[in-house]
Amino acid sequence: MKAEELMIGDWVYCEGQPTPDNVTIETIAEDGVWFNGPNYEGAASYDRIFPIPLTPEILEKNFGVVERTSDGYNLVINSELILAFHLKATLDLWIAQTRDWPHLTYSLPLPRYVHELQHCLKLCGINKTIEL
Repeated sequence: MKAEELMIGDWVYCEGQPTPDNVTIETIAEDGVWFNGPNYEGAASYDRIFPIPLTPEILEKNFGVVERTSDGYNLVINSELILAFHLKATLDLWIAQTRDWPHLTYSLPLPRYVHELQHCLKLCGINKTIEL
């Protein structure tokens, strides 16, 4: 990965020692990152950091049940947030706070990785900690 693809707090996969692990970025430097994982913390160069694919299981764990509707949307709904994925015509993600739906929404490129979803939420002013 590249430094410009990351921000503090991003979940990434770190290949390395003592064991490979999913970690969060704590510091971004010219030659690599400092990270904190469930089992250890340390530093890694960018060639050892990889994105974590965004899966329905991760979405469900963080936002609720992923549903396929007749108009081609997957909705992830909880008491605070609505995420709508349009999978037919375009690859877009719509994000709205429940209290504002459908009047205030954000349309963003569909995230493929966990860190991209984290960036989308942050751009929309939504403070949500993603759990893997």
